[in-house]
Amino acid sequence: MKLLKHLFLGFSLFTLIFSCSKSDKAVSDYCNCMNKVISDSLISTDIVNEQHVICFDSITNKYKLNEDTEFKENFDSLNTIKDLKVNINYKISENIDNILQTYMWEFKDLSSLNYKTYELRRYYFDGKMFKQELYGMNYGIRGWELFKTWTGIYKIEIEKNGSIYVNITFDDNSNDIFKFRKSKKDGFYLDGKRTLWQEKK
Repeated sequence: MKLLKHLFLGFSLFTLIFSCSKSDKAVSDYCNCMNKVISDSLISTDIVNEQHVICFDSITNKYKLNEDTEFKENFDSLNTIKDLKVNINYKISENIDNILQTYMWEFKDLSSLNYKTYELRRYYFDGKMFKQELYGMNYGIRGWELFKTWTGIYKIEIEKNGSIYVNITFDDNSNDIFKFRKSKKDGFYLDGKRTLWQEKK
């Protein structure tokens, strides 16, 4: 009887170790697979989501985890997976910040028949520091004249749904927020109460 008990305990322990080893290998393979999308050009969570489907299907098939409900339910709560997501989001934010700093961002309003209401706003992002310049036109002056400047700080936030925002806090504690987007023809732009288009500095 004792022998049977020891054999049962030994088999149970072996099964547990094998199961953990298999899960650990699957998670390691998943991370290696996901690391392939991390690059200096990564600016969208869409690519990450597509790669996740490929990588997750690959490991569940390879290690026969399709029917392992516990593995699937606990997968996102694993520290290794949480750390991977943090690293991916950090890389996306870093790449977008490089784009923000590479260009100046312009809003121009020439819709009025009265030149006095013409408006040009230029936004500059520089390592979390932010500056906005407001230009207008005065009588007898050709071109734009600087009227006012605002400064502040900014941060990039990635929502759970994949939307990416640039949040600006001015020195007077007022706020502005823009959604980071990419146009098929005109490059990058920031979409908020005004639409800001990338321009060469």
